[in-house]
Amino acid sequence: MVPRMTGLLFAIDANRINSRQKLPNMNRLEKWEKEGIIFIEMPETAHREARQGGDLTRRLKASPLESDTACSGAAQWLSR
Repeated sequence: MVPRMTGLLFAIDANRINSRQKLPNMNRLEKWEKEGIIFIEMPETAHREARQGGDLTRRLKASPLESDTACSGAAQWLSR
């Protein structure tokens, strides 16, 4: 299979956490991220805001979106 990574990185804020999967555009971006086409990043301030809410599903959804993880993945891909 031919790699499809575009090198695009999308920074989202706490309002874009798609814990109920009801945001069609975020569903598409999340699908592309799982397929390795794009990166999704959440800046630390927005990540902290998302973790402080009372919704467990939302906190869990925000966990893999930490900025350091996404940026290191993007940096690894770009260094190829």
